[in-house]
Amino acid sequence: MIKTDVLLVEPDYRQAKRTKHEAKLSPVGLFKHYFYHSQKGDNVRIVKGCILINKTPDLIKITSLFTYWSDDVFQTIKYYKTLFPKTTIKVGGILASLIPEIVKKQFPEITIHQGIDKEVEHVPIDWVELGKTIQIIHASRSCIRNCKFCGVRKIEPDISYKNWEQVKVEIQLNNIVFFDNNFLMNPHHQEILEGIANHKVNGKVIRCEAQSGFDPRLITREDAVLLKKARFQAIRISWDHGMNQIPDIRKALGYLQNAGFNSKSIGVFMIYNWDNPFELMEQKRLICRDWNVQIFDCRYRPLDQLYDNYNPRAKSQTDKDYYIHPGWTDAQIRQFRKNVRKQNIMIRFNFRDEQQMDEWLRSKRKTGKLLNRKLTIQTNLLSRQTGEQVMR
Repeated sequence: MIKTDVLLVEPDYRQAKRTKHEAKLSPVGLFKHYFYHSQKGDNVRIVKGCILINKTPDLIKITSLFTYWSDDVFQTIKYYKTLFPKTTIKVGGILASLIPEIVKKQFPEITIHQGIDKEVEHVPIDWVELGKTIQIIHASRSCIRNCKFCGVRKIEPDISYKNWEQVKVEIQLNNIVFFDNNFLMNPHHQEILEGIANHKVNGKVIRCEAQSGFDPRLITREDAVLLKKARFQAIRISWDHGMNQIPDIRKALGYLQNAGFNSKSIGVFMIYNWDNPFELMEQKRLICRDWNVQIFDCRYRPLDQLYDNYNPRAKSQTDKDYYIHPGWTDAQIRQFRKNVRKQNIMIRFNFRDEQQMDEWLRSKRKTGKLLNRKLTIQTNLLSRQTGEQVMR
């Protein structure tokens, strides 16, 4: 039997270094391809970024993430295409699924796979072999909603569900992140939560998190209790639209608080720099302050946006640097982001008002400056001592 030499590549995304959560950017599809080829007996290797490969592979598969990180994806394709001009290259993932025509125009020789790869969709991932401490599970695919800012339905057009028995056989670690786009739409979700609550791995309980926000239109009192029993952390409710969602949001938050989640463990997802204007987003922010819940803000980028050079430390930027919605300005984007962060600090540390918080922040900055000054003095002293030793 002839073995195929397969090289699997995850681009080394420069902006990914800002993400601290190891699971959020995990290339799940690439992991499935790894174990698919391993089961076939192929010689398979998975690498990150553009590295020197001594042996010419028979097949190269490259994954892709967000369209606005296109530079890193295109650089990776170009590198391996130049290194191995005769090797077949296949590109899949989010970017390849959302803008296949742009990828094909730049690299006409490569093969593009759009959407879910059904050939590997049900291949089990050995998270222990990969050396991970957190595993990712999809209990469902696609979404019953069709929000125009979201690309899920383009990537996953077909809705599918798993039941508890199907999820149970996948669980290998004590920390799980569900990558479902709308976890509560699954008709088996209560069965899954109940199962997780009573299941153990290596004699220890399981802790869970959801990558996406929970749909406030779907959550029930029983759901909230089961989420608590299943030890879900950092619960987030999606508030994607306007004030008409307030009754559903308030109801969902009430259910969660009654189930035992405190305000520090509940947050509200909000998308800004989108159709909802700055003034409306500010109203929503202040309502969350009254509810004493934190905000997880998400800056909108179009599904075909090829770059995002937004710099939170810059005083100002233009739409040549990053996408600015026609109804927003750069100043409004920065102001909303600043307001959200200040408000979250107030809620997290139980400050009674902004004055108390500002005093605390000033003291922290002063302490930080003193520490930096002390470190500089110590470093200079050490340098002088080292220099004196060298001279001797």
